[in-house]
Amino acid sequence: MTDQLEETLKTTLGTASRRAPEPWPDLLRQVERRHRRRRVNRAGTALVTVIALVGGGITAGQALFQSGPPEPQRVVSPADASLPTPPPEQPVPVGSLWPQAVRSVPDTLPGDGRKYVPRLLVDDHTLLATTGSGSEKVDELWLYDVEKARANRLATVPSAGDVTISASGFTSGEGRIAWWQSVKTQNVEVTEIWAVPLTGGEPRVVTRAPTDPQADTRIESLTITGGKVVWSTGSGVYEAPLAGGTARLLPDTEGHHIVRWPWIGTPGIASTRVPFKVLRNVRTGERRDTKPTSELLACGVTWCAGSDGVSDIVQRRDGTKGHTVLGGGSDMGTKNLPGLDRFLFAVVPARLLNGRQPFPPGTYLYDLETRKIADLGVTPTSNRTGLSDPGARLYSYAQGEGRYALIDLAKIK
Repeated sequence: MTDQLEETLKTTLGTASRRAPEPWPDLLRQVERRHRRRRVNRAGTALVTVIALVGGGITAGQALFQSGPPEPQRVVSPADASLPTPPPEQPVPVGSLWPQAVRSVPDTLPGDGRKYVPRLLVDDHTLLATTGSGSEKVDELWLYDVEKARANRLATVPSAGDVTISASGFTSGEGRIAWWQSVKTQNVEVTEIWAVPLTGGEPRVVTRAPTDPQADTRIESLTITGGKVVWSTGSGVYEAPLAGGTARLLPDTEGHHIVRWPWIGTPGIASTRVPFKVLRNVRTGERRDTKPTSELLACGVTWCAGSDGVSDIVQRRDGTKGHTVLGGGSDMGTKNLPGLDRFLFAVVPARLLNGRQPFPPGTYLYDLETRKIADLGVTPTSNRTGLSDPGARLYSYAQGEGRYALIDLAKIK
């Protein structure tokens, strides 16, 4: 080796060492602890939690929070899978963390005094609310201006025949509110899609179709776009003119489901394979595939989630930003998608297998992008109304003392 080459190597290696990031002070201890943890019976160490991935307010078992001291997060991206990463921040009250996104409103309509159910945000300050016997039977639609504390009746929900599924799947767009319901007349069950202008008027039927009891014909992800309504069922993606007309199956969408319009995916939630492993944009034709391991349970447009058998994990569809969600040893057991392809909702119950309590029982909101955790300030038994689909911007829940909390997910940056 020449003196010049030796001197060049010394300079290069010295510069690299100075630029290298400082290791975690307890890196070796953390790695050793992680190795031991994988060999123990995870049933004895798991923190039992419930994740509510905001599709339809459905909950399933998942550990969001860790039992015991914070451990390094296992990055699941192939390029740096062995490197620990800093843990997410500790929970902060949601009103302090994202004050621009949170409102507290009475759970009765101003002027009318009736109890209502929050459904969706029409704009930054107008709430679509429904009245009736809870969420089981909807009789009226209301527009509630939460800034001016003023509510106006928008429409009465038609109910010709025996309603088997009350008004559901509310969506807004192009100056209208749309929803679907199922009715039975003369022993024939029919699924109907209705719409009404935001300016008021009589609701009109957009389209009707017989309900096949032998097939999955329940409507998913109803959306208004381009003068039409689009939706998916177990058999594919459909559209009908918003002004009214016959529904048609969109070409090459058999077996596909709307993930977040205009993205559709296959296979569906009911599949034993990874739901929405393949995505396609129906407007541009762009295709996004992923090659998740068997650990991943569901993929949205951007994020995939699942469990590696020890910890709950998330990663982007393209394999980047992979990390473990705080927790471990639990079975995620869910195939729902994060709200706005970004937010997970978690309920931490009081019952724990290991007797330790890293976080008090409650409900938390986890931001996959920033890894911030918001404490919603309610107990696990509180009445959370949830969202109608993963693309909804509103998450609402009962705060107690006659009030709702409204979280506008679109305002969280």
